[in-house]
Amino acid sequence: AGSGMVTITQAVDFCGEELVVTKQVKAGSKEHLAYQQREAGGIGRGKGAAAAAAPSAKPSLQQAVDASSALQRQMAEQGGAASSVAEGLEFKPALPAPKLPAAKPTGLQGLLASLDGKKKMSTMEKSRHDWGNFKSKQDEATRDEMDRFAKDGYLAKQAFLARTDERQAEVARSNRRRGMGLKD
Repeated sequence: AGSGMVTITQAVDFCGEELVVTKQVKAGSKEHLAYQQREAGGIGRGKGAAAAAAPSAKPSLQQAVDASSALQRQMAEQGGAASSVAEGLEFKPALPAPKLPAAKPTGLQGLLASLDGKKKMSTMEKSRHDWGNFKSKQDEATRDEMDRFAKDGYLAKQAFLARTDERQAEVARSNRRRGMGLKD
């Protein structure tokens, strides 16, 4: 890993099993910042842990609600001159209602994530993860050999197949023309 790279560890769900996925990303990248937000906000944990962390995350809101309830009781209990002043006042909460986080995944992935709280891993992602793990476990010589054989492999193979198809078509065309007594 080069400088400026960080390791991200996530727990994801694949076919009902929980997998721990670690990957190297650039420091400050979009994925790294999203990971930091999840860790700071507790989004990456399960529903129970997030729900348990929510009241302690906003103690000032609960304190404000308790204080406003106490003030309302005090105003109601006091009579006489204080009640005549209090009748002209309308009590409003000190803090606005808490807002839910706006950044939520949309679509089917968002719906699945909201149901069980864990990120789902697709088959393609799982295959990519497994292949990366396999390659990282190999020694340097084996990795170099795999890179040498895989370099432009698909495109070279497709070009070769196109050339052979064209050559076969030319041979078949010349055989047909020869059968009819024509020259190429």
